[in-house]
Amino acid sequence: MDILNNKTLLAKEIKQKGYKKLAHELGVGQTTVFRRMQKFRLTKHPKKWKSQEIKILKHNYHNESKLFTLLPTRTHSSIYHMAHKLNLSRKIKPRKHKIDLGFFKKYTQASSYVLGWMYSDGHISKDGCTFGFHLGRKDLKILEKIKSLLQSDHKIRINPTHIELRFHSLLMVEDLGKLGCESRKTKKIRFPKDIPKKYKLDFIRGYFDGDGSIMFNKPNTIKVNFTGNEQFIKELNKEIHTLLHIPLGKPTTHTKLNPNHRLVWQVYFYGNNARKLCYNMYKNANGLYLDRKYKRYTTHLRKRDTMSELVQYILINTGLKMSCGKACAQASHASVSVLDKVDKKVLDEWKQNGMKKIVLKVNSTEELVELFQNTKNAGLPCALITDAGRTQIASGSKTCFACGPVDEEAAAKYFSDLKLL
Repeated sequence: MDILNNKTLLAKEIKQKGYKKLAHELGVGQTTVFRRMQKFRLTKHPKKWKSQEIKILKHNYHNESKLFTLLPTRTHSSIYHMAHKLNLSRKIKPRKHKIDLGFFKKYTQASSYVLGWMYSDGHISKDGCTFGFHLGRKDLKILEKIKSLLQSDHKIRINPTHIELRFHSLLMVEDLGKLGCESRKTKKIRFPKDIPKKYKLDFIRGYFDGDGSIMFNKPNTIKVNFTGNEQFIKELNKEIHTLLHIPLGKPTTHTKLNPNHRLVWQVYFYGNNARKLCYNMYKNANGLYLDRKYKRYTTHLRKRDTMSELVQYILINTGLKMSCGKACAQASHASVSVLDKVDKKVLDEWKQNGMKKIVLKVNSTEELVELFQNTKNAGLPCALITDAGRTQIASGSKTCFACGPVDEEAAAKYFSDLKLL
């Protein structure tokens, strides 16, 4: 990579190999090398078109082979660029590659999914002629799947660090524009308003495969997130809430870490909400998903099936004959008091997975204190509540104690003989 930062070395390599071959050898895009050439002023200044050349172009633009012979000093791209400037047109020649030109003309499960990919990791050229995808090599299978959906025989370009799939079609780019996907889309995209409800999850899954992720906090708490511009993320958040009745996530940006990243917004879903979102995204997907993210979700489910849940046990001393309201108040004291003794990661997982509680009854103060001592000696987090004696019962009465959240199986042996309140 030192070549790209050294004008002399870069000029020497380009003279010997040309910038396209150099880009291939360095494992970078041709655009990267070309921009470095521009920076060091190694590119040639374009020659001005003479009036005679323009006349030849206008009279012979319909005959491509003859045109290149008449303008031998002009490159193909130079000729096409000038023709575009002059608004010249000719009959469209037969397509070299097959593709379903009407793919984006109406919403289907397939087009909604691919549109989600276009919104996230797709790109459209500045001239509005080409669209496609530029992904890491590990995602070759999904590009093959998209290529199949488009009924295309285009070649997937495999480079040392990335893969590319490009399609040249003015008609399809126009259709994408009507669906809200345009060139330089990062700041512009909004959630498509006209997409039918039955295809919204397909679009969301496509977007998630491009600009979403599945992560885990220890031991196995799932976290799902989406990344995009502020307006899109807020609209996506509302759509997920409306479709699945999942509580709204809190969209955030990381301007404190990097003030230049003001465009990057994220929204997270945790625990049960994340599982519900993934379940609904994948349940009728018909194979339209990125394998590696789907595998992370299914691995999480398998691991979760082998793990017992986190539970907080609350034991009430029924021998004191407390009223229902008094017992509830004491249980609340115990539930809150023990949380300071619980590891933060365990506490976060418990909160994100529904805060399961089991309320049991013991018949006497002696039994309550004995169980408290047993769990405390076992190293489990627990808190015993002693009443102040202001209402109903005498001061110093041991009303209840809470244990956990702890692993349900680890604590079950202490409480298995007790009955629910």
